[in-house]
Parts: sequence; structure tokens; C-alpha cells
Amino acid sequence: MIHRWSGFYLLIVVALCLTSISACQSEVERLQGESIFYLDQAVKILERVVPDTNTAIRELDKYMVDNRDRMLEAKARELSLMQKMTADEQARFKRRAAGQTRVLRERLDSLVRTFSDPPRVLMKIQQFL
Repeated sequence: MIHRWSGFYLLIVVALCLTSISACQSEVERLQGESIFYLDQAVKILERVVPDTNTAIRELDKYMVDNRDRMLEAKARELSLMQKMTADEQARFKRRAAGQTRVLRERLDSLVRTFSDPPRVLMKIQQFL
């Protein structure tokens, strides 16, 4: 009788672990989506003010001030969840994120080059990553 119950408990533990991993992965996906949203907002700001570097920096700073707490909280939660994943799971999510942001990063690279001080704009954009 004890042997049958121990198998039952093992099955419950395995099910809970799988549910936890699945929940962790979907939370990371949600947080990655949030990060992509913020990066997209930075691109939209640059598109709106191109080629004025000073206005771009001012607008990006304003966006950061208005959203800094949410952005930092999302990044901290994402890093915490990623640390709980296996190396393979982390690699899979990083590849997925790179694929999702490829077009956005290409747009960003093109936009940054249109400003009079691309390194300054790029340095500010890195706060969004």
C-alpha cells in the first residue's frame, strides 16, 4: 500500500513541476513581449523626431522617466525566471526573442544612423534593452 501511494505522490510532484515550468516559460514570454513593446516605443519616438538628436534624447529620457519602474521590474522578473530555467530553455527563449526583435533592431539600426550623433542616440536606446 505504501508503495502505491509513493508512486501517486511522485506523479503529483512531477505534474506540479511541469506546470511550474510551463507557467515560468509563459511568464518569460509575457515579459519578453513587454520588453519588445518598450523597444518598439523607442523606435517610434526616433521615427517621430528624426533627425533631431537633442529632441530624440529628450523624448527618450522622458519615456524612461515615465516608464522606468515598470521596465526595471519586468527586466528583473525576466532575469529571475530565466535563472530558474535550464541552459537549453534559456537558449531557446533567447533565440526566440532575437527572432522576434530582428526587424525592430534593423529598423533601429537604420534610424540611429540618420541622427547627427548616432553613438549618443544608441547609448540612450541601450537603456531600453
